[in-house]
Amino acid sequence: KGTIDAVKWLLEKGACVNTLQGGYSALCAAVESDQDAQAKVELLLEHGADVNVTHENQATALQRASSQGRTQLVKLLIDNGADVNLTGGDLDSVLNAAIRTGSDLATIGLIIKKTDVSRAGRDGRLPIHIAAIS
Repeated sequence: KGTIDAVKWLLEKGACVNTLQGGYSALCAAVESDQDAQAKVELLLEHGADVNVTHENQATALQRASSQGRTQLVKLLIDNGADVNLTGGDLDSVLNAAIRTGSDLATIGLIIKKTDVSRAGRDGRLPIHIAAIS
């Protein structure tokens, strides 16, 4: 659980923001951080973090933010070019995850503008079914 100061210091020393460790990016780690997540994500994006980086066994930063109901991070990542249709790992689609976690309608609306609402998630369920059952 690194602090924002540690992230800043490492970036100043030339740490590569897009290096994967076990298929996991620093941006994904920042999204899941309990401390200063928004500031860490903003800082990594300012230093060129790839919002769409993924690995065959890992989810994208946007999938992680959406599956955790972190609506501010979802908006930030989409505003910085995150592909709402890109999926990886064992997490659900961005739209299905947003619906499941009870994200606000503004966030869901933002995702819907950029995705296919008839696209099934990893479990085969359509967004309309997720919304109806949630």
